[in-house]
Amino acid sequence: MTKTILTGLTALGTSKKAPSPTTFASGFSTGKIKIRQFSKEYNLLHEFEPSNPTTASSVVFLDYNSSNDNVAATLQNGLINIYSLLTKILFDTIKLDSASTLARFHPTKRSMLAIASYNGLTTLYDIFAKKPIFKNSNAHTAPCSDVFFSESYLLSCGYD
Repeated sequence: MTKTILTGLTALGTSKKAPSPTTFASGFSTGKIKIRQFSKEYNLLHEFEPSNPTTASSVVFLDYNSSNDNVAATLQNGLINIYSLLTKILFDTIKLDSASTLARFHPTKRSMLAIASYNGLTTLYDIFAKKPIFKNSNAHTAPCSDVFFSESYLLSCGYD
């Protein structure tokens, strides 16, 4: 069973609330995402297939929102897919600059998503309004490597 879970695994993300039991998302080089439940058998709850298998891209980063209703998957091709765990569908695909490196949800505001880019761009995106709230194209002069939220601030770091 363990070998099946790890074959082609490229990213992991865990639920943020403490439901019983906790769930985790695993992303694969094929673009597939599996949602599992922590237990002795790692029960499979749902699988999300890539929207276009012929152009599928590897999953490089996964993050749950604060209510565990959505998972953001950053793909190697720069796209960010938002999956609804309630309806079990692809909720939205975000394409800002084709160079997104990761997308991280706010710790308490379930619709706020921070996005970092290899082009130095940082963006605060509202997944329900489906639009950027704040975009800073001059945040970094080199690739932005990470973004993080405190309660009131969006922090970013880069190779500059």
